[in-house]
Amino acid sequence: MSGNPVLSLLGLALRGGRLEMGDEPVSLAVKAGRVRLLLLASDAAGNILRRAEHLAEEGHCLWLITPFPKAELGGALGRGSVAIAALTDLGLAAAVCQRLARLLVLLKTYGMSVRSGCGDQEE
Repeated sequence: MSGNPVLSLLGLALRGGRLEMGDEPVSLAVKAGRVRLLLLASDAAGNILRRAEHLAEEGHCLWLITPFPKAELGGALGRGSVAIAALTDLGLAAAVCQRLARLLVLLKTYGMSVRSGCGDQEE
């Protein structure tokens, strides 16, 4: 289990069956209307970013770029790498957003470069 509270919460969501990973499972969850929050790795490719924007519009949900690269996100979730994931539980989605916000404030406070949020990229 990761020491990072965001990644730990994502691991909990995975074990509880509330997290989809990968393009196809995420797309199917969006089409079924189950997705509450889309999460992308900080180093996700441009086509994945465009796909997430389209899926979020289709599924009427929020999407965020996390500060975690694919390898770190995947490692925390028992995979080699994860570029896109989706939370299907509203409470877990809210908790992840809150923890991500805290993490981003801490990272910015200490002068680190972070990519974040709803399609906007800050560097």
